[in-house]
Amino acid sequence: MPTADGSAGPPQKYWREYFSKQQPPSPAIADLALRLTTQKKYEQAIAVLEGALLNGQVEPWMYDVLALAMQLAGRPKSDVERALLSRIDFSATDLPSTLFSAAYLSRFGAKSQALKLYRQAADIEPTRPEAYVLGLRLARELKDYEAIGWAAPGVLRTAWTKDHEELHREAEDAALDAERALKSIGRGSQSETIRAAMAQARTRDLFVRLQWAGDGDLDLSVEEPSGSICSVIDPQSRGGGVHMHDGYGPNPNNCYEQYVCALGSPGVYVVRVRRVDGSIVGKRAQLNVVFNQGGANESSQTFVLKLDKDFAAVRIPVPNGRRRQLAPERQTVEGHTALLNKLIEFVANSPSPQSIRWSALPSAFAPGVAIPRTRRSSGVVATGGNSVGVQGGAGSQTIGQFGVGGVGGGGGVPFVTGGTTIGNGLAVGLEPQITIVPEGSMMTAAAVVSADLRYVRLAVVPNFSTISEVFTFTFVGSNAGQMQRVP
Repeated sequence: MPTADGSAGPPQKYWREYFSKQQPPSPAIADLALRLTTQKKYEQAIAVLEGALLNGQVEPWMYDVLALAMQLAGRPKSDVERALLSRIDFSATDLPSTLFSAAYLSRFGAKSQALKLYRQAADIEPTRPEAYVLGLRLARELKDYEAIGWAAPGVLRTAWTKDHEELHREAEDAALDAERALKSIGRGSQSETIRAAMAQARTRDLFVRLQWAGDGDLDLSVEEPSGSICSVIDPQSRGGGVHMHDGYGPNPNNCYEQYVCALGSPGVYVVRVRRVDGSIVGKRAQLNVVFNQGGANESSQTFVLKLDKDFAAVRIPVPNGRRRQLAPERQTVEGHTALLNKLIEFVANSPSPQSIRWSALPSAFAPGVAIPRTRRSSGVVATGGNSVGVQGGAGSQTIGQFGVGGVGGGGGVPFVTGGTTIGNGLAVGLEPQITIVPEGSMMTAAAVVSADLRYVRLAVVPNFSTISEVFTFTFVGSNAGQMQRVP
């Protein structure tokens, strides 16, 4: 590529004409943009990126670098926000992408736009807590009382991570502050709306607590009307249940197990109790069940379970459950905690935009995250797709897509940009979701050692799967995405 020394006329005109005739590789564009910004030629870098975008050579990383260059060049805030929002329109198609795009907007000071994006993320998956937690903190900062009225009840309904007590307390404080502020400015009806929403969010359709005495270990599991099972092995079910505590003896303060379902499905819940090891005093355990906990019609029931055969079960009807559909496949409680902590750290500890260096960005967001072109399991290979990570510049500095798939150790989502264009040259992007399908026999096992170190409990789950037929296909508008059978 030619250098941009300004000798060929205005840079905007020069680069638009250049990219209308030439299609240099993305790494070459990245290298040039990096050199120009390193030399503090921000307007030249902006012209290069705008020329590439206007002529259909679109990569997600270009919007990120364009926003940074505009910020450093002192462009109006509206221009920077427009570049950021263009990038979000290009890539925010699922929950992780939307959350990280919102965090990225927040670090650039576009906090109102970020809050709208958090609400959009909650619409994508309303049972996930991340959007509510981060949206609540942003709403408190902006003193957006209407947004607090949305986020605080959402935290109470969905946030059941290990630090859920702290998150719930933060939501309660935010809602109370909003109520007081609204009353002080004469908006009592809005204050009452928040109060009513919080009261409803505090209600739990079903609460179960198992207690016993002795040095033994009991396990509690709940089969929900939808067929999902909540237990210590699967502590957060698609039916909304959460296994809150796994207890064992001999410490009396630890001899309990707890299950809560904030929004339960209507139907019959089957509560099962099994002795794992050790002795239980009197071979008896007490099961306390609370219906509509925290609501106006709260009621409770107590069962004394006989464990002569080391097993007991109780059927509990819940006709007034408020859940109408299963939650999507989701992360574990620990997975939610990890994602929340990563997002919160990114928003809270990022430097100001004026001092951001690409090499200093967190690894999960750093440009240059390359996506593997081939993923292989025991039965299927997924091939094709343009890599969205591009290397650029000298040394360790790179420019590429901000890979949102770094959470949990995964890669980003391949984004395919083919030669298809519409309108005034905007590129059409296809985003295939690649899933690894295992084939053959597999087994997972979880081991728990008893408190007295005398027993080891193994939970063994075998799985047998076979791929019967695979079709070869190509994504429209690109040469990517072909699937083929592995010999």
